[in-house]
Amino acid sequence: MAFYSAKHVAQMYEQGESVCRDLNEVGLTLVHKCAPGIANADAREYLLQGVARRLGTIKACITNVYELFPPDTLYPLQRAVLENLQINLQAFAINVSGVHDNWAWAYLLEQGIKLNPLNIGLFNPRTRPHLTEGMRRYLDDPAIQNWHKTYSKDYRDALAHRIPLYVPPAEFSDADHQAWSNLDADHWKALLSGRLEEAEELDQRKSAIGRPSYRFVHSMTNGNARPVYLHPQIVCDGLTVAELCKTMIKEWFGEEIA
Repeated sequence: MAFYSAKHVAQMYEQGESVCRDLNEVGLTLVHKCAPGIANADAREYLLQGVARRLGTIKACITNVYELFPPDTLYPLQRAVLENLQINLQAFAINVSGVHDNWAWAYLLEQGIKLNPLNIGLFNPRTRPHLTEGMRRYLDDPAIQNWHKTYSKDYRDALAHRIPLYVPPAEFSDADHQAWSNLDADHWKALLSGRLEEAEELDQRKSAIGRPSYRFVHSMTNGNARPVYLHPQIVCDGLTVAELCKTMIKEWFGEEIA
């Protein structure tokens, strides 16, 4: 049985494609309209090789996640696919966070403002006084503050310093768990008895039990780690990055992106 309805699957595909178009447009605007007017070479590098490059990586990761794990998938992912999915998820998350820092570095460098590197970041209180009123207003929006405090920072810090982001191989009902345990016991009996073909066949049957996990998390034991639905979250993160970039471009360069 499908986890998402056909309507929700169609919406997720539409949203994924839409956010990729947005990220592409923002990147083109940065490269062709914003960066050429930057006087400070380091600030220009943070925009071109930092923000713009990260936007391309974020867009590619969204595309890859949808290809590796379509939202209408019915059965657990194969191990190699799951590992590739997690690589893309981790690259996505770290680059979403990196965009904020790159914008802060670029803006402060171009304005000639020197701060301790540990105090540089759009959400850092030491950077905040140097931003425009419009930038501060956007960053103070309750939805943005909630996104940053309750999700983005925690998942970024876990990925960089503690436990990497993880998509479980499957989710089991009680009946699924019992069936898996029975097959696992038979699998080990066959393996230890040298019945390798039988053991391989039992292992394949184990991998088809349950349904794919549509959620990801970092720590499996930390009670503060909140599982997050994968496809809706990467769309939300992509939209947030695009909106943040559009705000910075409008406030700094006066360029409007619809």
